[in-house]
Amino acid sequence: PPVIANDVPVTTCAGTSAVLNVTNAQPNFTYKFYTVATGGTAAFTGTAYNTPVLNANTTYYVEAINEDGCPSATRTQVIVTVNQGPAVPVASTSGTEICPNNTTTITATAEAGTTLKWYANATGGTALFTGTSFVTPVLTNTTTYYVEAVSTATSCVSATRAAVTVKVLGPLPAPVVTVQTTTTSSVTFAYNSVPDATGYEVSLDNGATYIAPSSGANGLTHTVGGLNPNQSVTIVVRALGASACQLSANSNAVTGTSSNPFGDGIFIPNAFTPNGDGNNDVLYVYGTNIKSITFAVYDQWGEQQFRTTNKTAGWDGTYKGHAQPVGVYVYYADVTLNSGQVVRKKGTVTLIR
Repeated sequence: PPVIANDVPVTTCAGTSAVLNVTNAQPNFTYKFYTVATGGTAAFTGTAYNTPVLNANTTYYVEAINEDGCPSATRTQVIVTVNQGPAVPVASTSGTEICPNNTTTITATAEAGTTLKWYANATGGTALFTGTSFVTPVLTNTTTYYVEAVSTATSCVSATRAAVTVKVLGPLPAPVVTVQTTTTSSVTFAYNSVPDATGYEVSLDNGATYIAPSSGANGLTHTVGGLNPNQSVTIVVRALGASACQLSANSNAVTGTSSNPFGDGIFIPNAFTPNGDGNNDVLYVYGTNIKSITFAVYDQWGEQQFRTTNKTAGWDGTYKGHAQPVGVYVYYADVTLNSGQVVRKKGTVTLIR
């Protein structure tokens, strides 16, 4: 009898195989499947042929051979229609960076007539969710999900799954701080650029309060001014991220000391600004080995404006409780060092407001 192979049209999806069946198999007959209508070598012998993986429409032929070895007059044609799967979905990057112990919604888009399925694996596995927007469970570590498109008409799936990685953010590395430069009245600190940092903050009180760096929110230096010669200042720096959980720990505390141009000698500034801003408001005699001192300041007419024998005292720019005008003043200083050496200084200082 004629061979009947598959009572219904045979369809499959690209990248998969098809099963061809002889539906009227007879006892004592052998059935062989071919890829050509005549001649050739049988691809399979039996009544149910599981084809190789197919990616395009393919035609097979099946013949019956009786117990005497005589084949059927012709081979029966079986056409396998191969449906192409939909395009790989396009995953959005929105919502793919979160802080620990949070959920997020990740999304993807695909061509019309498809359904999206989300998985924890690149291949195989059971779908976690079906739909365009997948709400993840609470995450504590960076996790990758995969999404495929499924044709609603043919049930064929996209050739691969699109990967969507949800990055669970952590604290940024702490900056590394160094002393860059010093002057007699300032210390400039520098620190490295931290990857993914959106800015930096500086603390002069070991983290009790923070301010923006003097070089700007994204700057990599901070200058502390208004210092006296040989005065030390300590800072810590932290890096800021786009999310609160990225805030870095403080850097190690780094101390810088303003320079003393006269070493162990005596230094008297040539200008000061007694304007009440807390910076350089008082004219002092500086030195690291002062034992005793007599320090006096005179105006241009020789009238004494200030006199002290206290080595820690200085002139605040007033005379008899009144602020003195801007201008040039003359000072005299007799300084006895711890070694017994006496140093006498005379010079001018400009009062600036």
